[in-house]
Amino acid sequence: MSACAAAPPGYSRSMVRTAILTVTRPNAPSDGEDQTARALRQVLKGGPFVEVDYQSVPDEQALIRAKLRVWCDQGGVDLVLTTGGVGLGLRDRTPEATAEVIEREVRGLPEAMRAALAREQPLAVLSRALAGVRRSTLIVNLPATPDSARTALAAVVTALAFAVEEVRGERIVPPAT
Repeated sequence: MSACAAAPPGYSRSMVRTAILTVTRPNAPSDGEDQTARALRQVLKGGPFVEVDYQSVPDEQALIRAKLRVWCDQGGVDLVLTTGGVGLGLRDRTPEATAEVIEREVRGLPEAMRAALAREQPLAVLSRALAGVRRSTLIVNLPATPDSARTALAAVVTALAFAVEEVRGERIVPPAT
């Protein structure tokens, strides 16, 4: 679907169709529910965001890259939020997968997230999270832990709806503050 195409049935153009991708370490213990995705949903629920897909993949660069490409290239997702894989560990590959997929980087989003996180956790400056655009989809990397992901997303959630409209080519005047 092109950026100017009509919204699919059941969705208004003002809705931000959002997909969440949880990146997990192989053999990591699971409590049966993704607490980080749940925390993200709580932040998003007050805005124009509607979750259209959720998936979990192992922290394998090729798998992350493939899922991002599918969501972006099929045109049914405006915003992809990834959680996990943004640290300094050898297995943390989400930024690399994102870098391979995006066409334009959006540096301000991760900068704002790191600044918000650093007020509570000084080591948050070590996050390698990226944000960028592929076709008409905005991709944002978030931390793995529920509290950090919640704080990071809350720092930029207002900008996300505006950014999606910009990517769609729909908004030329910033929202009033």
